[in-house]
Amino acid sequence: NMAKEVGAILHREVKWPDYAGKSNIGEKGTFKVASRTEKCPAFLGKVVNHVKVGPSPKWMADYLHAAGMNSINNVVDISNFVMLETGQPLHYYNLKKLPAREITVVDDMELKMTALDGVEFEIQKGDLVITTGGEATGIAGIMGGEESMIDENTDSIFIEAANFDAASIRHTSIRLNLITEAAQRFTKGLEPLSMQKAVDRSVQLLTEYADASGFEENVCAGDFTYEPVKVTETLSHCNGLLGTDFTMDQVTEVLRWLDFKPETDGETIICTIPSYRTDIERQADIDEEIIRLIGFDSLKSTLPYMEATVGRLTPAQQMRRTIRETLKSFGMNEIVTYTLVSKEFIENGFNAPETPVELAMPISEARRYVRGSLINSVLECVQYNESHQNSNNTFFEISKVYGKDTEAERLAVVFDGALQEDRLRKLEEAGDFYAMKGVLTALLRKLGFNVSRIHINPNTMDTVHFHPYRSAEILLDKTVLGVFGEIHPSYAKKFDLKRTVYAEISIDPLLSAKPARLRFAALDRFPAVTRDIALVTDRDTSAQQIMETAKKSGNKLVRSVDVFDVYEGEHVEAGKKSVALRITYQASDHTLKEEEIAPVHEAILNGLRNKLKAELRG
Repeated sequence: NMAKEVGAILHREVKWPDYAGKSNIGEKGTFKVASRTEKCPAFLGKVVNHVKVGPSPKWMADYLHAAGMNSINNVVDISNFVMLETGQPLHYYNLKKLPAREITVVDDMELKMTALDGVEFEIQKGDLVITTGGEATGIAGIMGGEESMIDENTDSIFIEAANFDAASIRHTSIRLNLITEAAQRFTKGLEPLSMQKAVDRSVQLLTEYADASGFEENVCAGDFTYEPVKVTETLSHCNGLLGTDFTMDQVTEVLRWLDFKPETDGETIICTIPSYRTDIERQADIDEEIIRLIGFDSLKSTLPYMEATVGRLTPAQQMRRTIRETLKSFGMNEIVTYTLVSKEFIENGFNAPETPVELAMPISEARRYVRGSLINSVLECVQYNESHQNSNNTFFEISKVYGKDTEAERLAVVFDGALQEDRLRKLEEAGDFYAMKGVLTALLRKLGFNVSRIHINPNTMDTVHFHPYRSAEILLDKTVLGVFGEIHPSYAKKFDLKRTVYAEISIDPLLSAKPARLRFAALDRFPAVTRDIALVTDRDTSAQQIMETAKKSGNKLVRSVDVFDVYEGEHVEAGKKSVALRITYQASDHTLKEEEIAPVHEAILNGLRNKLKAELRG
């Protein structure tokens, strides 16, 4: 590829070694190859019944030394040379050490094996292994086994050229800490025709420098069909995208030098992409090659035309900024976790879409799916911090979750331990259910939603992730935003966490809801009057119901109603509770008199008595 690149820049013809079809020789043999895993979609091999092992020619040894490789012998050096030239990793086996005369690729073995470097490695299920006669003989795509290595007594070989799954090779290579040249090349990806090219070139060089003979016909397993990629571009689109005025002759000349075989029809250009240019997939890739070869200095220097506009944030951007600033003002830290997750996280998501999004080519099983929930990613982050002795975490994350046909934005908040800690005085403020309720309520109020619109209901949405008696649903008007509360102990155990409080709410309903309009009100100049009352109500009557009923029963003189004590026990009837209220009265234009307060206070007591069957405690 580098030679072709230089040739295109200098307008010089590149002469490639002529080895196409060199491996299409030999008689039918008995050697067989197979793959029992999708991680090896193609395997090509060839038996060479006679080779002569000896020193490599000087030019080849110098070539390998320049590439940072040691020269071993002519046969091994040819395999390394061909890999460097074609990009296809090869492995040559000592044929006499393959008595079963078969090779099978598997990924379901567990064993210990010694590689070519003499080091013993532990193979696990999922690792690709080359086997012969049911015994392992190499770590596929990384390094061969010691048993089948080529030495000075080798007189026959088997050539292996295969296509192994990049993610699997990367995972095994990293786990074994075995980063070889072959592993790196498989990890980066190979061109579709590299296997055939490598075997062809091997046969040519082995014949010339190792006296190879006694070839058997190629043996293969898998799919070797290849359809060249064709990309269509138009001259007008190319010039429009690049901001140029290139002619058709200029464009097609560049494409010819790049071996793209351009065919023109009017202003349309059809390119047949060489197999080694796997990076060329679309029109923009063609345009990039054109401007890169003609030169960026050919672009005209012009000032961009644009209209000056007043910068502003969209409602969604403003809401995200308010959420971030508010939660950070509470002392919380924002985190950003991985969007891609494992199958386990997808199956155990909170309020996740039914159909998850699965990647066509994931880099690993741990990053195969696009998450439909934030809970597992956030708890994993808490677990990581806890395992590194960083406790009392308060995190939040704003991120999108995805289904096959859906996309939603959510907010996750998590408390792990104390919200605030004073080690000197040995005091701490617990990050519990009530603290989370306070944070969410304060956040919604900061977003402009009146507290009367915020409702807390029992959790009926999710009792798998949340403790059934220490969690609740939070609603705005009648819309359920999400669930908050303590993580269920059995689920927390999966992350090795103890008492963790978590909330996950949807942001999209907040954008469609109308916040209250803020109105300026001058500070009151006249004093307020407070009245405390103690009521006996049914145990199931909520404090919110009591406060709302009191406000509605009074008039504009009632500025606030607060609960300051709740009591159950001695002197209170079973099934009842005592609730103490503080009612604040105030007028904006004068000091209140007792005769003004009394009727309003009595109306409140009547309203509580009639609507909630609440009685004054004696």
